[in-house]
Amino acid sequence: MTTTANVRAAGSAHIRIDMQQNYFELFHLPVSFDVDTDDLANRHRAIIARVHPDHFANKSAMARRVALQWATFANVAFVTLKSPTTCPQYLLNLHA
Repeated sequence: MTTTANVRAAGSAHIRIDMQQNYFELFHLPVSFDVDTDDLANRHRAIIARVHPDHFANKSAMARRVALQWATFANVAFVTLKSPTTCPQYLLNLHA
């Protein structure tokens, strides 16, 4: 899996990808058990709007692969942080 890359969708700026960052860093949220799920959803939509694989259909195979990895990373992070069960587990693992 690519951990860091720059990609550019049609008509957009470069998107810096760092899959080594934690989920809170990804969404620019404070590290907390109490996640504002409405704010999280808005931040998730903003990221997906920039990195959705459909935006990379006419790009190189590598750009498409990286976009898919980035979108998958964002989706997993979103599902993890919005859940009252998995968010605390993730936070405890983050500080273990």
